[in-house]
Amino acid sequence: MYRPIAILKFTLQPLGSDAQGTVYLDGGASGWKFYDGMKYDYLNYMFDEDVPVYSHITVASDKVQIEARTTDGRLVDMFAVAKLKPTVPGPTGSYYPETKPETSPEQQPTTSPQPTPTKPAFGAQVNIEAVRAVAEQAQSAAPVSYNDVPAASWSASFVDRASRMGIVKGYSDGSYRPQAKVTRAEFATMLAHAFALPTASDQSFSDTQGHWASSAIAALQATGAINGYPDGSFRPNQPVTRAEIVAMLARFTSYVPGSATAFPDTAQSWASEPIAAFAAAGIVSGDGKGRFQPSASASRAESVAMIIRLLDVLLAK
Repeated sequence: MYRPIAILKFTLQPLGSDAQGTVYLDGGASGWKFYDGMKYDYLNYMFDEDVPVYSHITVASDKVQIEARTTDGRLVDMFAVAKLKPTVPGPTGSYYPETKPETSPEQQPTTSPQPTPTKPAFGAQVNIEAVRAVAEQAQSAAPVSYNDVPAASWSASFVDRASRMGIVKGYSDGSYRPQAKVTRAEFATMLAHAFALPTASDQSFSDTQGHWASSAIAALQATGAINGYPDGSFRPNQPVTRAEIVAMLARFTSYVPGSATAFPDTAQSWASEPIAAFAAAGIVSGDGKGRFQPSASASRAESVAMIIRLLDVLLAK
């Protein structure tokens, strides 16, 4: 068995068109040895695991060919290195015109917007122009209404815009079900549409293979916007909490952490920092008692409201 045990470095001098030579090298366990072309007796000893092997190097005017052969002449491996064609008239009189590399217009460095305490900025992984195109889609799309979202409802404008942007859809009976709880899979799908994420398929969650939202979940995982649980699951059918929504949204942004607790019930929340930052930016708000209720399940109306408010802040000039 041929087993390379060293790296051979050598310098070749140009040869004439009719000149050639051969160098023999022994690949034994004691290292590389140069020989003058004759096979000495000690080449018959077992330097390698199975059979003694030497390197047969043929140096020609246009290439160097290296062969690994056993001492009985059997070819084990072979490769060749060809000489580059000259860019000036060579020995044969051929001429290869010089090609100039193509030049592209000088790219001006772009400065990413810096976040402020009241305005987060897009994260580095976001395709801003793609998100802008999603938002502009609502301007040309026809208004969308549902039989259970009155025009006077606080969420009517958010639901309408999210529907026209292709972030959400209603049900076959013409309803939107604004108070229905949103699952982690459903919210992942909303985010994938809102941030125009490219399709992805590779994912490491143990419970999302074959799930109807597996593509959206994989896309979010690829951006680092979602995490699973210690047991390797994502729990796609579990209702998403208000704290989880803020955490997922925050991972698409760069924000300045809030210096004070925004709500009396978020001080001990694992997501208190992004909740405070988003409250300062006007993206999230509390209930009538000033509470945020981070562990409460989010409704379909609340989910799209937070997404639309975030996009408005990020895209504002």
